[in-house]
Amino acid sequence: QAIPTYAMQCFKLPASFISEVNGLLSSFWWNDRGRQKMHLLAWEKLCQASSRGGLGFRNLTIFNKALLAKQCWRIFTKPELLLSQLLKGKYYSSTSFIHAPLGRSPSFTWRSLLTARDL
Repeated sequence: QAIPTYAMQCFKLPASFISEVNGLLSSFWWNDRGRQKMHLLAWEKLCQASSRGGLGFRNLTIFNKALLAKQCWRIFTKPELLLSQLLKGKYYSSTSFIHAPLGRSPSFTWRSLLTARDL
């Protein structure tokens, strides 16, 4: 699966975009030279692990949140990183990353990170 992994670890992708990508992937698997065929399995079933009867495709919504959570973990455990220091100076200078508020006029990146911070 060619997916926008770099963007997914920085931004929470809109549900409409993820739905469109899932549609393209589904069309790739269920089309034959431009002729659409019947979908034999639901996309959710294809995204399950192969040990559970699926094909192991990634659920992009969960994958996106996991990559954002990984960034949150790096910010939390490595305060010496430039990104950690930059975000601390801008958004949570008087508190910790865990208790940082959304703040006024936050960037899209900051909003995205806060959606996965609980993980």
